[in-house]
Amino acid sequence: MKALQKIITVLFCITLGVHTVFSQDLITHESISPSANGLTGFSSAVSGGWAIVASPQKDVSGKKSLGGVTFFQLTDGQWKIFQEVLPSDISELGSFGSSLAIEGNTAVISAAGDHQSGLFSGAVYVYKYDYLQASWIQTAKLKASDAGIGKRFGHAVDLYNDMILVGSYNADGNEAKSGAAYVFQRTDSGWQEQQKIVATQGKTNDYFGHQVHILDESHVAIGAYNADGTAERSGAVYIFQKSNNTWSENVKLYDEQGASSDLFGFSLTSGPRLNNSGIASGFPGILFIGAPGTNRNNKQTGSVYFYTEDSSGWNKSMELIEEKSNHNDHFGVSISCNSSGNLFVGSSRANTDSNLNAGQVFMYETFFGQGNSSSQSFELSANFVNAYDQFGTHVTTDDENIIIGSPYADTNGLSNSGDVSFFRMTSLIGASSNTEDVYSLEQNSPNPSLGTTVIQYGLKKAGKVKISVYNLLGQLVTVLVDEQKDFGIYTVNFDTSKLESGVYVYKIEVNDFSADKKMVIGN
Repeated sequence: MKALQKIITVLFCITLGVHTVFSQDLITHESISPSANGLTGFSSAVSGGWAIVASPQKDVSGKKSLGGVTFFQLTDGQWKIFQEVLPSDISELGSFGSSLAIEGNTAVISAAGDHQSGLFSGAVYVYKYDYLQASWIQTAKLKASDAGIGKRFGHAVDLYNDMILVGSYNADGNEAKSGAAYVFQRTDSGWQEQQKIVATQGKTNDYFGHQVHILDESHVAIGAYNADGTAERSGAVYIFQKSNNTWSENVKLYDEQGASSDLFGFSLTSGPRLNNSGIASGFPGILFIGAPGTNRNNKQTGSVYFYTEDSSGWNKSMELIEEKSNHNDHFGVSISCNSSGNLFVGSSRANTDSNLNAGQVFMYETFFGQGNSSSQSFELSANFVNAYDQFGTHVTTDDENIIIGSPYADTNGLSNSGDVSFFRMTSLIGASSNTEDVYSLEQNSPNPSLGTTVIQYGLKKAGKVKISVYNLLGQLVTVLVDEQKDFGIYTVNFDTSKLESGVYVYKIEVNDFSADKKMVIGN
C-alpha cells in the first residue's frame, strides 16, 4: 500500500490550476404527503429527469411500515410528483423503499422487510417506464436463491446497465450471518440470478452487503463496516472482479491505522480520475469509501478514503477530513460522485449554529486521484434545516441534480416524517460548450409505430422548442411542439394512425441546438 496522505480541505483551490466556480440552486419540488415516522428521504436516486424518493417506514391504511416510493419528473423547471408506487403484496414491516437505484427507464426498489420467503427475508422489485401508458410498471420481483428468515435481502441495491447488485448483510456466507451479495443479469427472459458473492474469510455479523456499489461491468465493491481490518470491527470493503462470467474476490481493503467502530465501508461511491494511464484491465476511476466513525485530531469526525487501482493493485491515495467537522458529525455517512468528479459528502449529525444534529452536506469540486489534489468545500445546508433533521443522511447525484434526504425532519408536526431537498448544479450546465450535453432528443418508442408513439426530449436550459416531422422528401408533415419551455424532460404523444406507412424524420430545434432522428410508421 502507498503511504497514507491526509488531506484537510482549505479555503483556497489546490487543483493543479483547474478550477471552476461552483453554484447551485435549490429547486422547487412538490411535497410528498407526510406520515409520522415515515422517514421520507431515507433513500433516493436520480437519473436525468427522473428521481425516486422513498418513505420506507410509512404506515399505509393502518398497516405498519409498509413503506412507499414516489417518482418525480423534472418538468417546467421543478420536480413534480409523477407517480407513487407500492406493490399489492407488501405486508406489514415490509419497508418498501429500503434502497433505490435508477438508470434510464429502469428502477430498482428493495423491500428488505418482505416476508414472502420468511419473516424479513427481503425482496427487490424492478420497474420499467412504459412510454405508451406513461407509467412506471412493475416487471419483476427478485428474491435470493437461498432466501430465508431474517436475511434482509435488498438492504442495499445498485444498478448498472444490465446488472443489478443486491446486498443481504444477514445472509449466510462463509459463516452464518456473515453476509452476502447477489448479482442479477438481465436476459431475454427477464432478470436471472448469476452468482452469490461472499467474503472468503467473512465472520458472523460482519455486515458484508450492508452497502454495495457497481464500479463497472467487471468490478464491484461490497461494504462490511463491522468486519475486522487492522483492528477488530474497524470495517472493510471487498473488491470482486469478473472473469469468464465468474465473480472472484480480488482484494480486501481496510485502513491500516483503523480502530474499532470506524465504520469503514459504511458508504461507497466512485468517480473519474484525471490520470488513468497504465491501467490495462483495472478500474480506471476512484473508489470513495465513507467511514463516519473515524477518530482524527482527537475528534470522532468521520472521513472519506480514496482508492485507485494500478499495475501494483489497489492503493489508498487520500483520506479526506473536513476541517469544519466536529466530534460525532458522521462525516461520510453518505457519499455520491458524478461523472464530472464532483463529490458530495453527508455529515448528518453536524451542528449548524444552535441547531443540534441539523446536518450538512459538503461538495468538493474536483479530485484527480493523485494523492494531493482537492478543492475547497462548499456547504449545501440552508436555513430551512432544523435541529435533529439529520440533513445529509442520504445524498445522491447525477451530472445535473443533487437530492439530499432529511429523514428525521418533522413536517406539519409529524415526528420523523422526513423531507428531501433538490439542488441543481447550474455552474456545470452554464460551463458546457457542447450543446449535446445541454439538450437531448431520444428515439421514439415504440418504433415502428402502429398507431401512437412517444417522443422524449430534455432541456437543461430554458428555450423556445420546435419539434417538426418530415417525410423523406423533406416535406413538412406536422409541427408537434412550438413553444417556450423551462428546463426539464418532456414527452410528446404523436398519433401516427392517419399517416402512410414508411420512414419519417422528426427534428428538434431549441436555441442554437438541433438534432433529428428517423421513425418508422407501420409494418
